[in-house]
This record gives sequence, structure tokens and C-alpha cells, in this order.
Amino acid sequence: MGTLCRTKPSQAMSDDGTSGDGDSRLETFLAVVEKFEIELDDPVETAEEFEELEELDLSEKGLTELPGDLVLSLPPNLKTLALEKNGLTQLPESFGTDAASTAAWTRLTELYVRDNALIKLPAAIGELSKLESLYLEDNKLTSEGIPNEIAQLSGTLTGLCLHRNVLTTFPVSLCQLVQLEELYLDGNSLESLPEEFGMLQNLKELDILDNKLTTLPDSFKNLHRLEILHAERNQLTKLPKNLGELQSLRKVYLQNNCLTKLHASLGRCLKLEVLNIEDNSLAKVAKRIGDLPKLKHLLLANNNITELPFNPMEKTPNLRRLTLSGNQLSPEILELEKQVAMAKVTEEEENED
Repeated sequence: MGTLCRTKPSQAMSDDGTSGDGDSRLETFLAVVEKFEIELDDPVETAEEFEELEELDLSEKGLTELPGDLVLSLPPNLKTLALEKNGLTQLPESFGTDAASTAAWTRLTELYVRDNALIKLPAAIGELSKLESLYLEDNKLTSEGIPNEIAQLSGTLTGLCLHRNVLTTFPVSLCQLVQLEELYLDGNSLESLPEEFGMLQNLKELDILDNKLTTLPDSFKNLHRLEILHAERNQLTKLPKNLGELQSLRKVYLQNNCLTKLHASLGRCLKLEVLNIEDNSLAKVAKRIGDLPKLKHLLLANNNITELPFNPMEKTPNLRRLTLSGNQLSPEILELEKQVAMAKVTEEEENED
């Protein structure tokens, strides 16, 4: 992201006091800029220029807490605030002490706090009423450290990144963030997802890899807009029987789990392009998988499969990659892996001509 950019000038005065004390807030802000050697894309010398700022990058400044002066002098039209790679252990319990400073915080749409040392979020996080994206990866956040007030962002938040924290349970309050389209939870210690998880019906991408999940809730069937599912490197022993109801699925990654069965219903996901089930314990593959018209990658290596109930050269014309090694398949079936690869090379050569 850029360090700073500008928007159109706002009105000089507002009822909430946004610009009423603009000169003093500007002076305070410039003092913070000087102290922390913040690089501005454009000089800020007037109240009007102060009000035009949209982005502020305070990453890698060695902060262990946000300076009080910054909390009180945030530019009034700031949209994006980056606080990455500091040593922050907490965020302010209150975002501002007067109408002007509070209003500035509530105008934020993107907040980047990745790679710090946060163990909890303040209840005031729910006051950031226009927040659309919240990046909290690589912290030390616990399940108990996610306040119920975060549910107040249910009308605006579309992206939430929590990967590589120390979550052991998925806070039910997060299930109320019904506008979420992207949710990243990889690299935690989650053992289960609550049944309320199905409330997140606008999800398009879900990353839950590198956890300790053994099952997925039945309410998973409600995630009708889900396109990309990363669930690799868990301890999944089974999948919901109704997974095939997720008609928007395009890419499914389930490698390195403990799956013994893949429900035939997945064959109803007609948009599926990538299906990776390598390194599981599958004994067979449902015949309906061969009916997926858009399938490009079918990765089945290192399972216990003894037969392939369809010929991918005939049934899946768009297939570009097939892995079968590490199974109990006949040499003739294993040869299909090479045939698919050769067909891809031939097609590429023809396209070049």
C-alpha cells in the first residue's frame, strides 16, 4: 500500500467537530509525524491538506502501544491505517476522547495490525462502524481475546484475517459477521467450528488449513457462495454429506487429512476446477467425480485407492493434471497420469502453432 494519498477536500467545519479544532490537531499530528519519522507522499502544512489524507503507514516504527497524541489527532478522512510489524501488545480501549477524534476512527475502512503481539482486541473495535477489512494475522490472539462487540461490524466487514494466532475455538460472535466474503483462519489450533458457522452465507473464500479440525459442521451446506476452500493439513476424518450443495465451489484443497470417504454429492459441484485429496486414506473415488465438466486438477496421490471408476481421458476433457501414485492401482491405471500430462503438452504445442 502507498504511504499516504489524498481525497477531495472535505467541508471546513462539521457538526461533530471534525475540523473545528483542525489547527491544533494538525500541530499534534505533525509532531507525531516528526517523532516517528513518517514519510508523507505529499507535504502536509495546512488544515485542508490534513483533511485530504486517506492512508497512513505506521509500520515498523517500534511501537509497543499507539501514542495517545496519534489516537487524538488521526486525520479526519483517513480510510486506511497500517500498524504492521511493530511490538503492539494492545489497541486503545477507546478510539478518541472527543467527537472529532472518535469520528476520525469511525471513518476507517481498512486496518492492518498484522505481525504484532496482540493477545486481545478492545471492545471498542465494534465502534469502527465503516470497517471493511481487518488484518490481524501473526499476533497472539486467543479465542477469549475476541470481544463480542466485534459483531457490531456485521454490516460492513467483508474481509477478516486471523491466521497464525492461537485460537483454539471459533468465537460465535464472529458468526454474526454475515457480510464476510473472505475469512482466513489458517495456522491456529482450532479443533471444531460451531454450528452457527453456517450463518456466514456470503463467504467466497475460506482458509482453515493447518488447524486440528476433525469434522466440519452440517451447517456448512449454507455457504452457497463459497468458491475456494482451503482445509488441508487438518485431522478431518469425514466431510458433510451435503457438501455437494455448495454449487459455487471452484477449488477444494483437502490434502493431508484422514479422510476415508469422499461423498458422491461432490460430483454435483459442476463449477469445480481443482480437487486435491492427496495424502489421505481414501479407498475409492466416487464415479460422479468423473462427471465434473470443468475439472482441471484431480490430485489423488498417496491414498489407498484400488480402482478408478472412470477414464479421465474420456470423461473429463478439461483435465490438465492428474496424480495417482502412492495408491494400489494397476499399472494401466497409473499410466493415465502420464497420458493426461502428455495430452496437455500436445495441446500446448498445437496452440503455439
